[in-house]
Amino acid sequence: MSADESLTNELNTFFARFEATSSSANASSANANSASANGNGTIGAANGACAEPTIEQRPLIITESDVRRVFKRVNTRKAVGPDGICGKVLKFCADQLAPVFTDIFNLSLMLGIVPSTFKQTTISTGGQPCLILSTGAPQGCVLTPLLYSLYTYDCTATSSSTIIVKFADDSVVMGLISDNDERAYLEEIKHLENWCQENNLLLNISKTKELIVDCSKKQERHYQPVRISGTTVKRVDSFRYLGVHISQDLSWSRHTNSLAKKTSVSLPPQTLKRLQTALQELSASILCGFISYFISLTGLVVQGSNGEYPYLSTEERIEVVRRVKQALPKAKLLMAGSGCESTKATIQMSENMASAGADCLLVVTPCFYHGRMDGSALIHHYIQVADSSPVPIVLYNVPASTFLDLPQISC
Repeated sequence: MSADESLTNELNTFFARFEATSSSANASSANANSASANGNGTIGAANGACAEPTIEQRPLIITESDVRRVFKRVNTRKAVGPDGICGKVLKFCADQLAPVFTDIFNLSLMLGIVPSTFKQTTISTGGQPCLILSTGAPQGCVLTPLLYSLYTYDCTATSSSTIIVKFADDSVVMGLISDNDERAYLEEIKHLENWCQENNLLLNISKTKELIVDCSKKQERHYQPVRISGTTVKRVDSFRYLGVHISQDLSWSRHTNSLAKKTSVSLPPQTLKRLQTALQELSASILCGFISYFISLTGLVVQGSNGEYPYLSTEERIEVVRRVKQALPKAKLLMAGSGCESTKATIQMSENMASAGADCLLVVTPCFYHGRMDGSALIHHYIQVADSSPVPIVLYNVPASTFLDLPQISC
């Protein structure tokens, strides 16, 4: 490193620019809090309406014993601070100073204002004149969340249709756009940009993303691009926020896929296999408990429309029938849905389900090519299935799901 100390002094002067006078801070705090209508309503009431919050409403209360204990633990060998008070005075006069400082600390928390002198420290540059700084708290410090909240307490939403969620480098502006009116949303972003500039905070535009969730079923709408400091913010269909992947269609597929990928990488194959077996056994026990709840009925139907059978493999469909049959009393009937898109597949599925214990079968109409499924085609399909099935079949007509209605045929 260079022996020239000018770089050190320049850095100290650079960071010292964040210092603000208490009077201006108090005035702006009072003005902002008098109009506050967000979660900091307690602070707003204290400054705007002069209504002191109750003990239950205060986020933190400092007791006199806490202050006295801190003063008595002061290291008297340390140099004096910007106030020029020797450490021995604080330590040996702890009983006398504790009540006064307790009131000051609690008043500071109640008003949401930290006095300028409390935020200062003295940096010695090796023989050069000392410089007083006040540049915040380091990451990982237990005071950082509190100091961040106090520093940004006046950064609040200006519209009832917008919300500002503040998490340091993961802050979010959310806006409700109604009747294609984006003014409140765009003005809120501009307000946040101006606030950051006035308070010496920098927005990283390269990492800033915009996500639009449009739940309307009308034609696609066109939204104005968001610009910060002349740069257009990138619009994405999903992004990761506080560990959760949020998609514009509000689905969980991207998040669950991400978690599954992490699990497959971090867990050995043997562990995953045991976990899969445990989940299968748990599903079976839940199924048995469900069956016992409906034990008073004449029988049960499995793999109908509510059974979501299209999402099961052939082996899983047969296994469900086998499990239900094992848990069902012998006097109860079991009807299983064996319908498939082809006649051949339906015949094979019907035979397998009958072998697994089904007393009768529920055969839904094949519907993928519903435009070709006329009366003769359906009659041909059901006759072949009925002739090949070892148990009786029931024709399942559900136009709401198949968009196909069985024709009325007189025998």
